Amino acid sequence: MLQRRLFATPNTFATDGSFHLDAGAFLERLLLFDTFVLSSNRLNEISTLVDLFGLDAVIRLFKSDAVEVQLGLSQTTVLDTSAPSRGRPYLIRAFPVWTEDREMAKNCLLELRERFEVQNLSKWRSITYALHQSIDQASLTPEEQHKAAALIGNDLIEAGTDSRRLLPYVERAAAHRGHTLQASEDDVSVEFINGTFVVDTNLAGKIGVSTEEFVSVLRKAFFGLGDEVHRVHHMRRFNALVPFAPSEASFYRSHLEYVGGLLDPARPSESFSRIVGVKGLPNLRHTGVAEGVNLHALIDARRSAEGEAFRRWIWSAADLEDNEIEEQLEYHVQSLGARFAALLTAPRGRRVRWVAATAAGFAFRAAAEPAGPLAAAAAGTIPGFANAFLLDRVLGQAQRQHTPAAFLEEGYQSLFKPGDR
Repeated sequence: MLQRRLFATPNTFATDGSFHLDAGAFLERLLLFDTFVLSSNRLNEISTLVDLFGLDAVIRLFKSDAVEVQLGLSQTTVLDTSAPSRGRPYLIRAFPVWTEDREMAKNCLLELRERFEVQNLSKWRSITYALHQSIDQASLTPEEQHKAAALIGNDLIEAGTDSRRLLPYVERAAAHRGHTLQASEDDVSVEFINGTFVVDTNLAGKIGVSTEEFVSVLRKAFFGLGDEVHRVHHMRRFNALVPFAPSEASFYRSHLEYVGGLLDPARPSESFSRIVGVKGLPNLRHTGVAEGVNLHALIDARRSAEGEAFRRWIWSAADLEDNEIEEQLEYHVQSLGARFAALLTAPRGRRVRWVAATAAGFAFRAAAEPAGPLAAAAAGTIPGFANAFLLDRVLGQAQRQHTPAAFLEEGYQSLFKPGDR
């Protein structure tokens, strides 16, 4: 079975450098993906999660298969850029930097203990073990780090010397500085010589900026391209999807537009927002909602059979209209509707259905005729009881629960019920 894995950070940073955890996005990803590979800088997320949901729930979460932690930093650094002189090309020196220190995990955990003043030795061992186990799943040895940096470097060279890959980022960087640029492959030539990208282009004159200013455009373009290369590497390394915006992903859009759409982690998130809206349920992304979630209930809900069925189904829900969502939740093709239809094809099934429907109809008419509209309204509930009998006794309670609809009606709503933290 296909495993849906996501590599991402739930963090945002303010202009003053302060840290903020998007709790709603974090919880939503736990529900929509089989595994959330959390990219963390110094485990700052943990203290916020403990404040929101309690230490016991956080320990349980990181002991489960719901989360893996990638602790460290990876980025592409542009070391130097220079404007052309006497007709020479632009020179861009860029290479990937990878840092991932196992000692960092130990230091971060000690900082975490001090922040929380964890005195209970048993709980401290539990959270330490759970986090180490989660971090170790995503860590690289020094030799693996060296190979990863070499692989990213080769990918960066290949991407940077392909004008089709580079141009969308040049156009975006120019637009960021207020310049409209429409370039063709003939406008840019890039070679990689002695560790330096040699860029020969006349685009500075096309948009009416100095060569010195265009250096900044190229620098931003190579940063963007390097980020794309790292995203592809993370997808390969963690066997996981990585969030991206269409404007940042020339590789996906120019070569794999259809597949790129299927790989976009925003698709299930957008579908989920629509679905909870249609059903009148709380949206985890809305302000103040995530803070009221029972994390224990979320862990139970996501690993249940109906939670797995919901994750499989929601990836196909992006193109559905609201009425189609209602219909599929009521009679999902792989759950209740299929089983019910199969049951009715058998002679015994037809007899059970006919008897139940006929009995309900007789009761409805018998009540309606002598007693008027009030009794008729009361008798109208009888078909519901008949259907409930069929679902519970004929199809079985376990089968009925293992559906996307059951997840929304029971599992998801359990997140918002008070419980131990």
